[in-house]
Amino acid sequence: MEERRIDRQRYWLAHFFEDVPIGGQFPTSALHLTIATWFVVNIEESALLKSFQQKFAGLKSFELKIDGQAKLGPKKDVLANLLEPNKQITSLHKRALGWMEEIGARWAVKNPHSGADYMPHIRYREGSELVSGEVLRINSLTLVKARRREDGLRTVAAKVEFDG
Repeated sequence: MEERRIDRQRYWLAHFFEDVPIGGQFPTSALHLTIATWFVVNIEESALLKSFQQKFAGLKSFELKIDGQAKLGPKKDVLANLLEPNKQITSLHKRALGWMEEIGARWAVKNPHSGADYMPHIRYREGSELVSGEVLRINSLTLVKARRREDGLRTVAAKVEFDG
């Protein structure tokens, strides 16, 4: 019975370009860079939060460059700002996948676009004013949670600030 209750939450790792405090809720349109998409775990949230802090604390901030726009998605109808892949974002994504394996996470989506399929991008948002060549600083990682049965509410469960 307890596992079933825990499994009602799903989680996701992202960097947000505007500060959202722990416990804060935000709209689905919040500007973000996904590091690992929706997953579920069968461990208590307190253990998940502790593990998250331990795994990602002490990392160094880094920069990513916007590398133009493209239409993504199965129908190629979702406009996104592509980011130039670099060693740091690849390393962060791999660390996230390793952490998910350690905690026994499993994907909550059919196509997680992870590993070799991971393409760092920021979905286009009206008024975001991101331009090709612009350099963005990645200085934190956020663990987001939401109910498995989508209600549109997303909450910051934990956040790690990077050094530098």
